[in-house]
Amino acid sequence: EGGDPNSLRKEVRIKLLRKICEQLATTSHIPSAYRYDALQRLTNEDLIDEITLLLKDYRQCDAAVDFLLQLIEVGQLNDAVSDVIDFSLNSTNKTTVISALRALTVTGNGNDRMSVCNAFLKSDRALDQNILCELLSCLPRVDDAAVWLYAILLKLPCDSDDSFRGLSRHLAEILSEWPTNLLFRVTVALIELLSQEPHIERRYCEVSKQFSWLARGAATAVLSLVKAKDEGVFDSRVLSLLHLLPLIERLDELDLQKVNLAIGECIAEWKELNYLLFWYCA
Repeated sequence: EGGDPNSLRKEVRIKLLRKICEQLATTSHIPSAYRYDALQRLTNEDLIDEITLLLKDYRQCDAAVDFLLQLIEVGQLNDAVSDVIDFSLNSTNKTTVISALRALTVTGNGNDRMSVCNAFLKSDRALDQNILCELLSCLPRVDDAAVWLYAILLKLPCDSDDSFRGLSRHLAEILSEWPTNLLFRVTVALIELLSQEPHIERRYCEVSKQFSWLARGAATAVLSLVKAKDEGVFDSRVLSLLHLLPLIERLDELDLQKVNLAIGECIAEWKELNYLLFWYCA
């Protein structure tokens, strides 16, 4: 058990792979330990032809397809990217789409990933927020990303804020890793959504009822800008956000206390911004 996957002959690994797919087609389940061992042993590039063949043979079996897509992801099997794109865009099973997007994130180039992201943007089908989480991970970090992000967020259903907590957290994690040179446009896009009416509480702070959950992502993005002393923070829209964030911290579901504290500490160390923000808020 364990060890180098190549310790098993190719024909033995092909036989094992076929057996697993057959079992998944009949029971939709294999023991987790066996599944993990199989993922470690069957991710070599020399099995790519067999994996793509099995994807075609078991296309109607979601469990088998999901397993094969995980093989592609774990092994970073770039030669399977066309199959990954196919399942990303054409599968009707949410779990399969998620597995395909995860595989695409590690196998596709920037053009591949942007093409899939744009296809979801243009699609008429309802956008599931779990799929959107994977699209955010898949989205290439390019200049057009802010435009795409703004447009895709507008496609989300108008559910309660609580239903977006997981997506809010994931967006913040993604933006914390983005390069600073792209964050100004992203921040402005999020600010525009945060300002959309109707507002939660017009008297004290104007924050969108529909998009208030984006505050954490916007705060994370602006924190990176302040840390980098990016001059984009002097933009009136960003100053407005910096003024707004402490006011909406009391909305507990937004979970802003930690990031707001970090922003405040960074502003205190940047005299020019500290002075400008003081007079902006006065």
